[in-house]
Amino acid sequence: MQFWLRPSTEDDFEFVFQLNKINMRHYVEQLRGWDDVAERCDMQQKFYPGCDQIIVIDSNDAGIFGVDRKSNMIELRHIEILPKYQRLGVGTALINNLLNDARQAKLPVLLCVLKMNPVLHLYESLGFRITGETNLKYQMIAMIDS
Repeated sequence: MQFWLRPSTEDDFEFVFQLNKINMRHYVEQLRGWDDVAERCDMQQKFYPGCDQIIVIDSNDAGIFGVDRKSNMIELRHIEILPKYQRLGVGTALINNLLNDARQAKLPVLLCVLKMNPVLHLYESLGFRITGETNLKYQMIAMIDS
């Protein structure tokens, strides 16, 4: 599966919001109920135009990839892919590329995931381990050996 990343812009907000609604509404409804206004406000706090990247597959916007690189770690802050493009290896490839970058920089990669999200198993298979938790999420880390 060929894909590429492009920088996000403010114009991508609606795509990112709808992507999140498609992927996460089921979980959010179980946790607290879905409210479009509240969720839109929440996404406005989490979406970083120019920093986040849009995953493009077959010339179609297919997902979002948000990574923060700091001096002491890399944080995989946001990765979501439209259902029709899931399970094609795109997310795995993106995360493996990130882990390779982290290995070269000798930095750990951190992320948080909802406890009920089945993607947890993918993260574990890629070398992430749980280091902490809240009521709703696991904090995970992939330690990079030099």
